[in-house]
Amino acid sequence: MNAASVTSRRTWTIALYCAGVIVFSDMYLTQPILPQLSVTFNVAPATAGLTVSVVVLMIALGSLAVGPLSDRLGRQPVMAGSCLLLGLPTLLCALAPSFELLLFWRALQGLC
Repeated sequence: MNAASVTSRRTWTIALYCAGVIVFSDMYLTQPILPQLSVTFNVAPATAGLTVSVVVLMIALGSLAVGPLSDRLGRQPVMAGSCLLLGLPTLLCALAPSFELLLFWRALQGLC
């Protein structure tokens, strides 16, 4: 293995690690602002907690498809694609005009 390939591999490893940290952080992003979500969308605090639960549920369901897909295509392309796809529902969560739409976009985040 030459120095260039080691550097390239190390760069990809670090990039994928950082992407994983960002994706994991995104899962619990709403937890510290649950009281504010409750007030903003006029829902009970327990209902606001669904913004965390729905992501976890969809990750569990999505894993059933993503696992075999990554076996077929490889881990790197699937992880990179998931990170790219995660951007759209994340942006749309910030723009959600209703709690129902926020839950919908959070569910899509879980599938990415």
